[in-house]
Amino acid sequence: VRARTGVGSSIATVVPSDTDQLILALVKIKVERLLPRGRQVITTSTTETLPVVFKKLVDANVLSLPVINQKGKYYGVIEMFDLVEFVTNLLSNVGSTRFVDLEKMLQSETQFIQATVRDVIKRPLSKRNPFQPIEKGFSLFTAWEILSLSGIYRIPVVNEMGDVVDYVTQSMLIDFLWQNIEKIGPLAERKLIEMQSKQLDTVGSVKASAKAITAFKEMVRTDNAGLAVLDDNDKIIDNISVRDLRGIHTDATVFWRLWSSVEEYKKRVRQDYPDKTPAELVYALPSDTLYVVVEKMAKLHIHRIYVVETPESHKPIRVITQGDVLREILGK
Repeated sequence: VRARTGVGSSIATVVPSDTDQLILALVKIKVERLLPRGRQVITTSTTETLPVVFKKLVDANVLSLPVINQKGKYYGVIEMFDLVEFVTNLLSNVGSTRFVDLEKMLQSETQFIQATVRDVIKRPLSKRNPFQPIEKGFSLFTAWEILSLSGIYRIPVVNEMGDVVDYVTQSMLIDFLWQNIEKIGPLAERKLIEMQSKQLDTVGSVKASAKAITAFKEMVRTDNAGLAVLDDNDKIIDNISVRDLRGIHTDATVFWRLWSSVEEYKKRVRQDYPDKTPAELVYALPSDTLYVVVEKMAKLHIHRIYVVETPESHKPIRVITQGDVLREILGK
């Protein structure tokens, strides 16, 4: 056998993995093939008011929209998280108030209705929303790596002119994984207690009796898009996320709901949006498998699943996000 040598001393070896079939498929598929054919990208502009943007987000059941400037070029992204942060800033001193301050509420409601996108995303290319596009022709594996390892939730896809033509999101990759779950072989049966991700142990939470505005403020403070809702015995009974801001309605006509308890607030969200809100808490057990998590995320269109200690205790011990699942596939 002829010895093979090259420049330098590093030697890379390929170790077979359960995910080889899926990785090969991701490398061979171009990113544009994942995008729904004929789908028109919903956008907003820097001058649109928040109620208009809010309605677009809620109607499309998405968490972000690309923002186009007056020249028709990409300006940034506005997220539901940005709206949550804006609302909590309007009500920054409400924490010490037990009851609705009517004057403060009406003033904040007016400011929300009149505010524009530019008022909300003053720094469009922030750490939370960097502009990291990929061009048509790149592999789906490239998108998978970026969405798994960079901490961002969506990637703009641009054409030859640099114009944004669509987005690839973590949710889309979870759907792809579910459709091709057989390609990860035995890894699909890995128990959740064995998952490798280092980000699984922190569970942000809020009491069910706390005011809804307190929950949204906690999301902003911890930079966490979702919180476990706990009863007085620290059992998890629900989840509240930035998406639930829709409970005030897109025209902010029920702004006062922010002063209700988290438990009551979520009840009203389910009544208003029964087709877009899971009827009950979605959770898993440590003995459940990765297959179970991917199935629930894909079928129920959810971004996180809480793992509880036992069915009886319902004590949350970790939360698994879409990003955790994508990293698990890469072995990161």
